[in-house]
Amino acid sequence: MTCSACTNTVDKAISGIKGVQDCTVSLALQEARVFHQPDVRPADLVSAIEDAGFEAKVGERTTLQKIESMRHQSELERLRQSLTQASLYSSVIFAGGVAVQYFGPRSVLESQVISVARQFTLLVAVLALCATAGGWIFSSALEALKAGRANMHTLIAASSTLGIAISLSNLARDGLSHPQTYYDTVAGVIFIVTAGRYCDILSRRQATSTFVGLYSMLHESAVLQIKGTKRQVQASMLRAGDEVMVEPFALVPCDGYLVQGSTYVNESIMTGESMPITKKIGDFLYAGSRNGPGQIQVVVSQDEGGSFLNRLVKAVESSLVSKVPMQQNVEIITNYFVLAVFVIAGLAGLRTWKQLGSLPVLAQIDAVGRQVMTVLAAACPCALGLATPCAIMAGIDVAWRRGILLMDGGRTMEALQHITHVVLDKTGTLTQGLLRISEIKYNRTWEGKEKELAVLVCAAEEHGASSHPVGAAVFRALLQVAGDAWKEFKDTSEAVGLDEIPGHGVKCQVKLTDGKLRDVVVGSRTLVADTLRACGSVLEHATYDEGLYVFVVVDGELAASIVLKDTARPDAKTTIDALKARGYHVSMLTGDNKDEARRISNLLGVTVMAASATPETKLKHVQDLIAQGHKVAMVGDGMNDGPSLAASDVGIMMAHGTKCLSSGGGVLILNSQLRSISTLLDIAAKTTRQIKFNVGWALAYNAVAVLLALGAGKSYGITITPPIAAAMMSTSSVSVTGLGLLLRRRLLNDGWAADE
Repeated sequence: MTCSACTNTVDKAISGIKGVQDCTVSLALQEARVFHQPDVRPADLVSAIEDAGFEAKVGERTTLQKIESMRHQSELERLRQSLTQASLYSSVIFAGGVAVQYFGPRSVLESQVISVARQFTLLVAVLALCATAGGWIFSSALEALKAGRANMHTLIAASSTLGIAISLSNLARDGLSHPQTYYDTVAGVIFIVTAGRYCDILSRRQATSTFVGLYSMLHESAVLQIKGTKRQVQASMLRAGDEVMVEPFALVPCDGYLVQGSTYVNESIMTGESMPITKKIGDFLYAGSRNGPGQIQVVVSQDEGGSFLNRLVKAVESSLVSKVPMQQNVEIITNYFVLAVFVIAGLAGLRTWKQLGSLPVLAQIDAVGRQVMTVLAAACPCALGLATPCAIMAGIDVAWRRGILLMDGGRTMEALQHITHVVLDKTGTLTQGLLRISEIKYNRTWEGKEKELAVLVCAAEEHGASSHPVGAAVFRALLQVAGDAWKEFKDTSEAVGLDEIPGHGVKCQVKLTDGKLRDVVVGSRTLVADTLRACGSVLEHATYDEGLYVFVVVDGELAASIVLKDTARPDAKTTIDALKARGYHVSMLTGDNKDEARRISNLLGVTVMAASATPETKLKHVQDLIAQGHKVAMVGDGMNDGPSLAASDVGIMMAHGTKCLSSGGGVLILNSQLRSISTLLDIAAKTTRQIKFNVGWALAYNAVAVLLALGAGKSYGITITPPIAAAMMSTSSVSVTGLGLLLRRRLLNDGWAADE
């Protein structure tokens, strides 16, 4: 597949099969993902794609194969061979044709034997050129013809075939000594188109270089030592609960938390943040981050297949297959583009035939052929097909480099142009999410048994701590209180019956070393009050300083109350002011109490839409705004606001572990910087403008190229020959790809300037 016209053809071929529910086709990855009913046979899918003129295989490809697709290694190698062959045969054709014609001895040229040998050699050379160097062009054109469609290669193949046919016609007309042949023209056309394709692929490979680095992490094999043994295993064999040693400067293979040692890790490939991040006991590490100089001991919380890195890669794949609504209009044009060019070429030929009606028939055929060849070689539908994908790829790539993943790609960029309201969550969004425990009050029953209680709390929070800032803060602090008791617990027992209540907390049962099964509840005032009420108790009202309250209930009795404090992000106020300056209506939704909501509101100057809001309440507020005709961007952490993120026009998530990747949002901010919202809006606006410019440029360029090929520039001294027309064709697609690279560079420079 070379452009969006090809992906659209494959999409239509697959979607036309009865039982196919959905299909996404990726130009960058050269693959299609199909959702279908059980009765759809894989062979039917392959047959439909092959009937459309493309090769296909069923099955999930390896990471290495996907890397090769984005690097275009096999295609670049084939094009290099084609260029070598084209150079060789072109040298023969130009030496035996033009050079001998103008510089060869006249006696030699008039020799019958030499003339026959020369013309035969030139014909064999040009046919060999078409079969070898131009084989990929003619093969693509033939496959398209079998499928009942036409593409750019159809135009080149038709132009080249016509050139050879006219040359043979002129041989019959002029004889062997001084015939008017177009072998050099055919050679020039094929060489230029091949060179243009090579440059185009190199440009596209550069555009996907960042994502290749991400995929390479999945391909990088890791062997780790299991704690307490000399046994070493592959990372793919690790399971949740395994304790492994991660060596200095090694890649972290799975999601987990640190239980021994301290280090700093590099997460730049995922977050765009170049500075290493310090990690201590209780902190979570994500697969794909690279360890620093310290050896550390890590407990695996998620195996390799379900790791943050693995799910992040799948999200990247989704971003590369999305389409902008504008692209659908372009695809309608490209579907009829080649047919229109053939019609124009035919009409131009008829006009030339009529204008030269007084010449002999063979001379008219020669003139008509030259005109038709020139028109066919001038126009390029791929320029239109690449206009949207090249700009989108540049935008996605730069956003990724700035720590932003556009999971819905171009659709999100276009949707952002219509946003009127920005609704922000508080914890982990407007605040840093780096909560610290300011106070723990133990019930008398648990005084002196703090380690035992800490183990119970850690057992309850371990599963969700990697994906929620409150759970992470509680887990991290109490893990240090538990000390060696936690390791003993992990060796003998685990939490069962885990029940996470979004926006409130967690319930489970935990068996300690004494063999007794304990009911544990860790969560908000509402959850704990309901639990105690069910047990016949009442949660007494307590007053704390401003902060978040977390309560612990064990076997129906309040065991402890924990107060956590968070601070507003340093860029929160400037981001809110910048959004207001852009004309957006900015408000806040939070599950925290009214006092905490009021504190943040006064500090940052943001309107409180609702406090103590449950996920259902947040969803209703977003739906109400949309019902009033507003376009809403919801910004949250993907935990307690998943439904509202999914319901909004654009859902923007601040990364807090793996769950944020499946929370319904279309944008994931990996670098945890709130100012990235402004960066996102800038990238989306500039990319959308570039798409419109690219489409306009491609249409205008092709229109001018065809007009010049029709002779519109003759009165100004501009004459277009088939090789020049072919150069114009190649330049059109290369220029569109180049515009994408220029957009990429411009966006990167804008980002650096903003950082400074």
